[in-house]
Amino acid sequence: MIDATGSPPQEGMNVLIEDGYISALSTEPIPARADVEIEGSGQFLIPGLWDMHVHWDDKNTRVLQAILKMHECQSEIGSRASFDEEVGRIMAEES
Repeated sequence: MIDATGSPPQEGMNVLIEDGYISALSTEPIPARADVEIEGSGQFLIPGLWDMHVHWDDKNTRVLQAILKMHECQSEIGSRASFDEEVGRIMAEES
């Protein structure tokens, strides 16, 4: 795993993701029921890395604006559920 802090890559990490967020990291197995288990030996996990190759259109721009608004003014949007609803609304308008 590469954590983007400047530390060297960490090998043999176990990662638990709950509700779309990393909730646990350990070099030991994490006791949890998993819906999906991914064997990532020999691969890299880089949390937060975006695929920056996109073709921008109005929908992409509006989703990016919603993301930036969430980070700049979280109190205006509120919870993660509110953010997801806003992005869903934008996507539905463009369909």
